[in-house]
Amino acid sequence: MKEINIYKFDNNVKVHYTKNKVSLHQEYRDNMEIYWKSLLKSGKKFFRGDVFTITNINYHEQSIDIYVELTDYAHFLYTLDRGMFDEKDCRVIYTSVLIETCDGKFVIGEMNRDTFAPKKLQFVGGGIDKDDIDGDLLDLEHNIRKEIFEELGLDTYDKNITKDFRPYFLKDGGKSNFLSAVFKLDLFLNEVELVDRFHKFSEELISQGISPELNSLILIKAEQKSVENFINNDLREKDENLIPILKAAIGLYNIKNLY
Repeated sequence: MKEINIYKFDNNVKVHYTKNKVSLHQEYRDNMEIYWKSLLKSGKKFFRGDVFTITNINYHEQSIDIYVELTDYAHFLYTLDRGMFDEKDCRVIYTSVLIETCDGKFVIGEMNRDTFAPKKLQFVGGGIDKDDIDGDLLDLEHNIRKEIFEELGLDTYDKNITKDFRPYFLKDGGKSNFLSAVFKLDLFLNEVELVDRFHKFSEELISQGISPELNSLILIKAEQKSVENFINNDLREKDENLIPILKAAIGLYNIKNLY
C-alpha cells in the first residue's frame, strides 16, 4: 500500500480528457471479464458504465495537469478486488466533500445496501462521468455539486443553505492509489435541519422507486476529541479517504504543498 498524502488543493489542478480508450493486454482483460461475470452470477446488479482512469500526471511550478482515458466499471471493481495497484489497474480520480453544519458537525454517510459497498462509511462524493466534461477538461466542481444534490438533495448554489464552498484537499496513495479531490462545504443548516432534509429527500426518492445511495448520516463534532473517538471506537468499514481527511481537517495530519 502506498503512503497516503494530503495536499493543499485549489483550482490549479486540471483534469484533461484525452478522448482515448485505455488499452489492456489480453490476459488482464480475460481475468477482468471472469470477475465481472462472477459478480453478475452472484446476483449483483451492477451497470457496466464508463469510468475515467488516470494515465499521466504532469507537475508544473504553479499547477498540476492530470490526464485520463476511458475505461469501464468492470475495470474499476476488478482493481478494488485485486487489492493492489500496478500500471494495468484502474486509477480513478473522484470527488468528495467534507460538510460542516453551522453548529460544528462533520457529516459522514453510510452507504445503502444496494451499493457496491453496503454500510461502508464515507464522505458524500463519487466518480467523474461524462456529464462533467467541459471541452477537453473534466469539471471537478460540477461533479461534486451534482453528487451533493444526488445524495443529500442540497442545492449548493442556494445561498440560504451554503455559507462557503471551496476546494480543500487532494489525497493520493492508499491501497489503490486513487486520487480524491476533496471540497469543503460549510452550511447555514444545523444538524437537526440537515438530517430532517435528508430524511425527506430519501423518502421522496423511495416514493419514486429510486434507492437512495446513502442509508443514513453520521454527524460528529468538528473537534479533536470527537474525531479521535469516532476513529477509535466506530468499527464499521470506512473508506480510506475518511480518516486522513478528518485528521487533516482538525490539524492531526501533515498537509503538503502540491508543487
